Amino acid sequence: MLEVTLEQTGIRLDSIGRKLRILTFNKLNQLTDMLENKVIENLSGKILKKQSGALLESVHKNIEQSGDTSIGRVFISPETTKAWVLEKGGTRSYMIEPVK
Repeated sequence: MLEVTLEQTGIRLDSIGRKLRILTFNKLNQLTDMLENKVIENLSGKILKKQSGALLESVHKNIEQSGDTSIGRVFISPETTKAWVLEKGGTRSYMIEPVK
């Protein structure tokens, strides 16, 4: 999972004014969209070649606000075996054999 977190230290987000909160949320939304698009681009052939499309279709984004914290996440759900291996490195070594 990739995560972008905006936190203000010393200044409470709920005290900075409605207009600035909206601008901050819009920027977080824009950054989360950019991150999601980059992940989709990488899974569409830039880094990994699309095979079944299951990994690509499981890419989602979520933006949450709670108190002084706003979080934008890009994640895989449902978590596929391929996604788990790419994120965690798998549970063993895998033999890579040429097909041509």
